[in-house]
Amino acid sequence: MEIKVTFRFDVSENLLACVDNFRKAAEAMAQSGILSQLPENKTAGIVKAVATEDGVTMNKKEQIWPPKEETPEPEAQEPEEPQPTIPTVADMRAAVARCRERIEGTDWEEKTGEGYKLYHKKVTAAIKSIVTFCEAEKIPDIAEDRRLSFITQVDNLVLEGDAVISQPPF
Repeated sequence: MEIKVTFRFDVSENLLACVDNFRKAAEAMAQSGILSQLPENKTAGIVKAVATEDGVTMNKKEQIWPPKEETPEPEAQEPEEPQPTIPTVADMRAAVARCRERIEGTDWEEKTGEGYKLYHKKVTAAIKSIVTFCEAEKIPDIAEDRRLSFITQVDNLVLEGDAVISQPPF
């Protein structure tokens, strides 16, 4: 919110010259560093008087004293890379369920349907070979550092002809 106040005074040119000299003196003192030795002034700043045809305009926006301190802009911080979360056993089981649904069909849990009959054993064999590749016997036994690899490999299982093919992990 900005409030603009304009005062009109009928003053002589001598008074305007005097005010202008005070402003120049304050600027010179600020530039020379003398003001840094004085106790800190709690005022809002020096008002600049400008002579116009209608009178004198006092402009509070132009602050001369106390000198404005240059505040360094905060350095742009790089966004932190999100820490990769370690997949849980539930995440690995969800990946297996997604794979079965994609290859065997949405009714794979009911153990009926054409896709289940054709591909269930092949998908199971492919998943078991991935588990073995991850140096485990069962899904819950997979080490935490290999779980993401397991999920990626299961998500990359594809159906080629009537065979389930596991993409090479490298």
